[in-house]
Amino acid sequence: MSIYIGKNKGKNSHFRFRISDSISHLSFFVLQLLKKRKNAKYKILNRNAKYEIRNAKSVKGFSLMEVLITMSLFLLTASMGIGAYFQYYQTALVNADIDSTLTLMKDTRFKALKNPTNSNYGIHIDSATSSLISFRETYTPGLIENIVVELEQLDIKSLDLAPNIGATNEILFEKQTGKTQNSGTFTIGNLNTNHTFNINVQGVIN
Repeated sequence: MSIYIGKNKGKNSHFRFRISDSISHLSFFVLQLLKKRKNAKYKILNRNAKYEIRNAKSVKGFSLMEVLITMSLFLLTASMGIGAYFQYYQTALVNADIDSTLTLMKDTRFKALKNPTNSNYGIHIDSATSSLISFRETYTPGLIENIVVELEQLDIKSLDLAPNIGATNEILFEKQTGKTQNSGTFTIGNLNTNHTFNINVQGVIN
C-alpha cells in the first residue's frame, strides 16, 4: 500500500512515502518486545514463587512435645538455682551471727587491755533474747554505753562458764591484762548448725 501526501498528485510536486513496510516492521518489533517482556515477567514471578514455596517448606515449627520438654528443663534449672541461692543466703546469715559474736568478744577484751578509764569490761549473754551485751565494770540493762548484738539466725544453745566472778552468763575481762576468771565455752546454733566459742583463762577466744 502506497500513501501520497501533497496538494496535487503530480509527479514533481508530491512526496511519496512508502511507510506501510516500516509500520509493519515496527509493529512486529514492538509486539515481539512486549512478548519477551511478558515472558520474562512470568519467569521472574515463577522463580520468586518457587523460592517462596521452597523457603516455606524449609521453615519448621516446634511441636508440643518439644515445647513441653524445653519448659520442663527451664523450670528444673530455675528450681535448682533458687535452691542453691537460698542455701547460700541462709549460710551467709549464720556466718554473720558467728562473726558478730566473735567480733564483740574480741573488741570487749581489747577495751579491757587498752582502756583509758582503767576499768574491767565484760560480756553479758542473754539466752532468752539470743543477744550478747558488752558492758563496762558491771552489767546494767539499758545503758547507752552498752553494745548489743542480737543474733538473727542462731540461739544461745548452752553455757559452760566458770562462775568465779559475776554471774554464770557473763565473761569479765580484767583491766590491763585481758584475763578472765570466767573461762569455759558457750555454744550458739540452730537445727542445722552449732558453733562453740572457747575462752581460756588468758581471755583468748577461739
